[in-house]
Amino acid sequence: FIQELSNNTECSDIGQWLINYQLEQIFLKHKNSYNNNVTKKVSEITDLILGTIIYQNQDIHLKIISHIIAHENYYPYILLIDSFERCANKLDKAFLGLWRYKKLFEYINKSLITEHDKGLRDKDDWSINKKCKCSCQNCKITNDFLSQSTVDEKIWPLAQDARKHVESEIKALQIPVDTKIVMSGRPYQLILTKTSKLYENAKNRYDLVQKALKKMNQLSAMF
Repeated sequence: FIQELSNNTECSDIGQWLINYQLEQIFLKHKNSYNNNVTKKVSEITDLILGTIIYQNQDIHLKIISHIIAHENYYPYILLIDSFERCANKLDKAFLGLWRYKKLFEYINKSLITEHDKGLRDKDDWSINKKCKCSCQNCKITNDFLSQSTVDEKIWPLAQDARKHVESEIKALQIPVDTKIVMSGRPYQLILTKTSKLYENAKNRYDLVQKALKKMNQLSAMF
């Protein structure tokens, strides 16, 4: 739609207004939804960037780039590589610096290198760095279990309401921890078990970062 407006000089003002409006709406929407569906967020912000390039609106463009760099939770750096390439290719190489693509490139590349240099987690490392948002005593105990690197299971006698609460917090974190209820004795036991997916996910992520760094090395030829 923005591309169509840009082809009609009489509609140029409408297109500029639309970009400003979308900027406000997207920033607000992404803030309110925090880190939900980050792939969609990156797609939406990329479309907005392309709109600023079409209309040569550098002020808003620079504002978006700064916003992206300041909000890693909304726009994970590893998902920005394709967006970077797609948008940078719309500009002449001479303008990449002025439009802060050098800064965006350095941000993505440095973030990837920092993550890669941490190395692949050990297979015997069972620590999980995510925490329940709730600050109740049971969630504090859960967080302590998650953070322990040498403990992969917790057998926990808990009342029904407490069990349901802990289970819901674990589910919300989307982590490789299975929950099971053993219905013997009183209260029933909640069993939390960290699974092998913890290492598998880490290995997949490590491989993905390595692949991303190779891609960034290729893209460095732009500058």
